[in-house]
Amino acid sequence: AKAEKEQLEREEAEEKAAEAKAAAEAEQLQKELAAAKAEKEQLEREEESSQTEESDLATELKNELENLRKELESVDDEDSDSTDNANPENIKEEYAAEMAKKGATLPKGFIKDAKTNTGH
Repeated sequence: AKAEKEQLEREEAEEKAAEAKAAAEAEQLQKELAAAKAEKEQLEREEESSQTEESDLATELKNELENLRKELESVDDEDSDSTDNANPENIKEEYAAEMAKKGATLPKGFIKDAKTNTGH
């Protein structure tokens, strides 16, 4: 009877140890699950933030491109004058005449030298 009692106590002790081990494992798994959920939420927030930033950057770049196009169009409109469609050989003379109107002078023989040097 004494041996049976000791055997029963050992089995109960082993059972309690197994239950304690199972409880510890369950607690560890709960901690890991909570950590994994927190990491997932953090990654989702970062991804959402990243998408928002990418969207904002794309919008900003599109707006900047549109502004540059408008600026270029306005510059083209301001610069369009008789030299836009002129014969390349006449451009130098027209430029010299335009500069002369503004009071600028070119050295004597400049246009002739320019024609000789450029082959025009």
